[in-house]
Amino acid sequence: MINSTIKNATEKKQRLSTDPTAELKKIIEEAEIRTVFQPVIDLSNQQIVAYEAFSRGPAKSILEKPLVMFSVARESNLTLDLDCLCLKKALDGIKKSDPKFFFFINIEAETVFGPLWQILRATELDFLKRIVIEFTPRLAATDMYYLLKAITRWKDKTFRISIDGIGTEYHALRLITKAKPDFIKIDRSLIRNIDEKETQRDFIGMFKTFANSIGAELVAEGIETIGEFKTLREIGVKLGQGFLIHPPHHKPSRIVSLIDF
Repeated sequence: MINSTIKNATEKKQRLSTDPTAELKKIIEEAEIRTVFQPVIDLSNQQIVAYEAFSRGPAKSILEKPLVMFSVARESNLTLDLDCLCLKKALDGIKKSDPKFFFFINIEAETVFGPLWQILRATELDFLKRIVIEFTPRLAATDMYYLLKAITRWKDKTFRISIDGIGTEYHALRLITKAKPDFIKIDRSLIRNIDEKETQRDFIGMFKTFANSIGAELVAEGIETIGEFKTLREIGVKLGQGFLIHPPHHKPSRIVSLIDF
């Protein structure tokens, strides 16, 4: 038994070091994806209102980090298979969570323009109301027309829309003005040291006014210092997430200790 375990571990290590595509295929075939959840809080009272679902590969493997895993998937034409698996795993985790929270889920272009609705329509209506589909502006570069059609379709199906990438993506503003999402996520690049940078504070203050005009709520990503937290709260940004608040965890119900000051 011990020899067999050692042999399996050795074979897995060899696969990781020589053929990441083969390892990714095995991960997909055996559904070795883990979902972790990071809380999104109301900055005014520090109460959890939502979570964002993140996917991870097998622990301690070279494909554990999602950026690496999806990079290999794109090179191997496995993005759709991987993303669908990640989505199904995230939904399974969400179904076991407290129904008072809603959840952000990131979706790749191949899934948006493919089987997204087929996967989601099998779920109950009340459950769909807890889902926020998070689009990146990178999808707009793929096909703005069909993306907007998809967004309209999803909003008609009761779940909400979030657009990511404010601060990093050229297409973000154009997509936001046309799609009018429920949530707009501000990238970490605009949050970093905001307590020391007047220009960033002014920009986010201005963008908050714009978000209010289209009925969207701002979410600050990557909050890592108390100075950033306090400044965002003073500006009036309602929601936020980041390692200062809490790192991702495999069970939302286990997240009980948040910042306290």
